[in-house]
Amino acid sequence: METARKIIQLRESTRQTVLAELGSMTGSLPLLEHLFSHPATTTNLTKEELDISFAQANKLLNRFEELGLLVETTGQKRNRRYRFEPYLALFRASDSDSEDSNPETTQV
Repeated sequence: METARKIIQLRESTRQTVLAELGSMTGSLPLLEHLFSHPATTTNLTKEELDISFAQANKLLNRFEELGLLVETTGQKRNRRYRFEPYLALFRASDSDSEDSNPETTQV
């Protein structure tokens, strides 16, 4: 239940950040919403999902990366993949919390 609350808080805070920093940039809010159900993406997937040009998708992903919302995972110039790190971190934190509270996984 705590993770659900954190997801709602993250959705609101990232929405405010995107609106403040990117304003009405084409596809910014639809991309953000998409990332909550598909937290990994590429330029081509973004292009197709949002029905925008490759150049627009690439620019949008770069801006999200600059804002700290996405992390590029390949280190390459082409065929890059991105992860919605703030969202995925909530699940890692949740897993850590449940391991800490589970007596079978707690080390003595």
